[in-house]
Amino acid sequence: TWSNDGRLAFISNRDGNPEVYVWDGTNLTNVSQSAFYDTSPVWSTDGRLAFMSNRDGNYEIYVWDGISLSNISESGAYQELPIWSPDGRLAYATYHETSRDIDIWDGQQTTSVSQGVSNDSMAGWSKDGKLIFVSDRSGDNEIYVWDGSGLTNLTQSPNSDDYFPAWWTP
Repeated sequence: TWSNDGRLAFISNRDGNPEVYVWDGTNLTNVSQSAFYDTSPVWSTDGRLAFMSNRDGNYEIYVWDGISLSNISESGAYQELPIWSPDGRLAYATYHETSRDIDIWDGQQTTSVSQGVSNDSMAGWSKDGKLIFVSDRSGDNEIYVWDGSGLTNLTQSPNSDDYFPAWWTP
């Protein structure tokens, strides 16, 4: 995946296990530097890189700011599929015993959009900061939008499943 400033992040097993590398056009840097599985790198608009790693015994979300690496999810749950918003918030899925939540990290704290009531996944951000995702909270998989304060069921199609939402940007 390419950053706004032209760096390339990718996964390679050249060191014996999948790790996150960044190529800046000249130099290649192993960002993850772990003996465990690191995957799914995604750039923020301001040049931070998020990815998944199981170095702590379960998959968690790490953020590299160009200098240091931080575990921003730090929990016993499994986290996956980070995605940055245009304004620098990071959404990802968190698996619990009875649910899968969408959590949002704002750089300081994490907020759950789902609050443990359903199985939510496949998140994506709009240019104006709305989050779209799939949820089974109504009994089947529907497409929901979170605007920062509330949820709207966009599809409202009982007895059918809706998947893979994406914002169209002309």
